Amino acid sequence: MHPNKTHSLKENPPWLNGKVIHALRQKEAVRRKLKSSPTVSLKTKFRELRANVKKMVKSSRKNFFSSLDVNFQLNPKRFWSIFKLTNKESSVPESMSMGNADVSASSQFRTASTPITIAEIFNNYFSSVFTNSDSDVSLPPSQPPATDSLLSDVQFTTEEVQETLLALDTSKATGPDNISPKLLKETANQIAPSLTKLFNKSVSCGVVPDDWKLANIVPVYKKAEKDQVENYRPISLLSIISKVLERCVLRNIRDHLVVLINNSQHGFIPGKSCTSQLVEVHDYIGSLLDAGKQTDVIYMDMSKAFDKVNHQILIHKLYNCFGISGSLLGWFSSYLLNRRQRVTVLGATSSEKPVMSGVPQGSILGPILFLLYVNDLPDVVNNAKVASFADDTKLFKCVDSHIDGASIQSDLDNLEEWSTSSGLVFNQNKCKCQRITRKKSTTEFPYTIKNKTLAVTTEEKDLGVWVTSNLTWSKHTLDRCAAANRMLGFVRRSATEITDKRIRRALYLAVVRPALGYATQVWSPQSVELINRVERVQRRASKFILGLPFMCDVSYKDRLISTELLPLSFWHEYLDLMFFFKAITGIVSISQNSLPERIAP
Repeated sequence: MHPNKTHSLKENPPWLNGKVIHALRQKEAVRRKLKSSPTVSLKTKFRELRANVKKMVKSSRKNFFSSLDVNFQLNPKRFWSIFKLTNKESSVPESMSMGNADVSASSQFRTASTPITIAEIFNNYFSSVFTNSDSDVSLPPSQPPATDSLLSDVQFTTEEVQETLLALDTSKATGPDNISPKLLKETANQIAPSLTKLFNKSVSCGVVPDDWKLANIVPVYKKAEKDQVENYRPISLLSIISKVLERCVLRNIRDHLVVLINNSQHGFIPGKSCTSQLVEVHDYIGSLLDAGKQTDVIYMDMSKAFDKVNHQILIHKLYNCFGISGSLLGWFSSYLLNRRQRVTVLGATSSEKPVMSGVPQGSILGPILFLLYVNDLPDVVNNAKVASFADDTKLFKCVDSHIDGASIQSDLDNLEEWSTSSGLVFNQNKCKCQRITRKKSTTEFPYTIKNKTLAVTTEEKDLGVWVTSNLTWSKHTLDRCAAANRMLGFVRRSATEITDKRIRRALYLAVVRPALGYATQVWSPQSVELINRVERVQRRASKFILGLPFMCDVSYKDRLISTELLPLSFWHEYLDLMFFFKAITGIVSISQNSLPERIAP
């Protein structure tokens, strides 16, 4: 398929009405004339139009915000889309280069300066991470499934498909077929019967239509130099109809699969989360710390793990380890194989490239398929404990002597072998060791992966939480305070026209306070100094909500009453109690060893 070019309409801010847009177009027309044939009269006219447009935009923006309903701002995504704080639209420069990416010599582009060549260079890079699943792979001998429960077929009902259609998020982008979720949702009653027949036929025949296996890739900037493709991550936009089918398949196979997934895995599992994993791990480490012990933690880093899943190995595991058989196994094989992708950027679309490996990112089934692929990782770790969140894995163990260190090294050696057989590569340059203890003298064992000694770190960001070697939380607390203050500054500067305290309060709750609420069950400050540092954020926010100056006579207690807010220390206690309640009632799945002992009445 030859490269093609597409054009997208730029969305105007919601406060620009028809009159303002007309005035903006008039100003732009005069600006173009002035550029081609500058005259004094045109220059004067342009200045007048520019001043008039500036006043109109300011007035229109003020009227828009003054008319907002309080519910309008409860959605953080809506907030960012209005104020354009993320500025994603201009994130891709007009010139890009490949750098030192591992791309084959046959790649057509290394540098690019036009939209279509930029799209191609991105596609070359994103495709370079794939491995050839059709190459010779060493599959274990086929044997009866490890589970007695086989799943060979699923059937969908019209009601199930209709329910899935009605649950679609209409704000999601369309896929390559340009069929919007809004259209599917609004016609759910009419199209559900036909889609049900199509979906059931797809599974019973073990075939996924080729049109549903094409992904539009949008590059999203991460960090470092913006003109290097390596500093972007791909976001996949898939056909919405195919995702409806995936949702129906997942609903019918989830119960069968979840019970077979290793308990050390906390990613994409109902009742589990980053927080549940952190609580379990740090409950164990904290108990050793209280006993004056040392815990060595090995943070493992897999390179592009989701993109390197070998399709043949995954299909083999679906049958041998998870009992997926018959037409359903054939359907998964069709789902994984012969996928394609193309990149859309700066209004241009690249040619298509085959997706040789990996689980479809942006899909519904991709996450659980990845969990199934790595489910046997803990089986090769015989000495240390393992905790995972998707591809984020760590080993941890009490280390009293070099013998304990050697036992962890044995586990690392086993993981190297597992890595080779699975095709998932550990990046030894990013794998790290952390020794958590408050002892004056530590046991120092030189851990290695592929004969490279792992770097030792005194602080590591683990699932978004800064962990230090002495297990104090001052670094993370100060980091969260800084993030919340930055967010509050964004809100203050961007919402000056909003005077309604209800909307300001909703903005604070939706955009600012969440920065102080993630995983507080692990790091919630206990010292008076850190509690006050956290509370200082809300002290500032309460003045913003009530429209008070920086220096005011209204006490913090009175401001809390007026804004109906709890002190953040109380809010953290509330979050702790909610997590504990969910844990003891089974809503949150967590090891019972991590919960306090029950006191008999």
